[in-house]
Amino acid sequence: EYDAGLSRGLRLPGKTEIDQRIGRYGVSAAENAAEDARHQAALRLLDAWLGWLSARETAAIHGEQVATFEREVSAVERRLAVNDAAAIDVDMTRAALAEAQAAGARSSGAVLRTTASLMAWFPELALPENPMLISLPTLPDDLDALRQAVVSNSHEIRYIEDVARRADAVAQRAKADEMPDPQMGFRLFSERGGDETGLGVTFSIPIGGEARSAMTHERYAAAAAARQDVQRVRRTVLDTAETDAIQARSEHAAWLSAQSAVADSTRVVQRLREGYAIGASSLTDLLTAERRHLDSRLMEARARTQATFAILKLKIDAHEMWID
Repeated sequence: EYDAGLSRGLRLPGKTEIDQRIGRYGVSAAENAAEDARHQAALRLLDAWLGWLSARETAAIHGEQVATFEREVSAVERRLAVNDAAAIDVDMTRAALAEAQAAGARSSGAVLRTTASLMAWFPELALPENPMLISLPTLPDDLDALRQAVVSNSHEIRYIEDVARRADAVAQRAKADEMPDPQMGFRLFSERGGDETGLGVTFSIPIGGEARSAMTHERYAAAAAARQDVQRVRRTVLDTAETDAIQARSEHAAWLSAQSAVADSTRVVQRLREGYAIGASSLTDLLTAERRHLDSRLMEARARTQATFAILKLKIDAHEMWID
């Protein structure tokens, strides 16, 4: 004796289309999440790359300053030997040299740290032995267009919109499932040793309950929360776009001022060097000018790095750079 049956649910009209939307939005969300991950990787590369270049340039500036103070120590020692300088002048120059050497040691360590960080994140990246300095930043003419593109091209917004649409579709599916799908099948049986056999068609309708209604309310609540997330992400990206544009303008203006300061300090320190060589200026004034010149050069290098970062970040966020 046996009783065997085979049945299958018959989806009611409309449920297939909802299932297709759920799948379509899920695939689109995954694609946008992958693109946003590439966007974040581009920003990470930008930060690590400029950090490495900036550390190398800073170390080079400190190295030049050490060499300058070494020459000045030698010059003062020679003048001391012919009684043209005081012993305190030698001590002052050596102290300035020691300060420059300490700063140079710190900057050399920064080069090693930024190199290790860059290699940790991007181990397959081939670093050039003699990279170029960070170029002079140029403010884009279409700054407002780039700002708007940050929002219109945002994969983060597209991702959260797909998630919200999928949540809406899932809620609609739960609502549709409050009316269960009927079951249709075949039944084959044999009884009393085969004296009674039969083959028939079966049709049944499951009975829904409160659990299906509760599931519907839960899905609609999740969809409402997802729509709120869309608004939050939109405002976050809009804030990023405005900040990017403002930062690009302000950092570029700061670099222009820093560049002017370097030109002025270069002229001052050159005149004082020439004046000290002929005894027309004091060593104290020269050392003070040397330190200020060093500060000006470091400030210009930092301002150039920050302006370059701000401009390139705006382009990356707008998907004008490193999108392919």
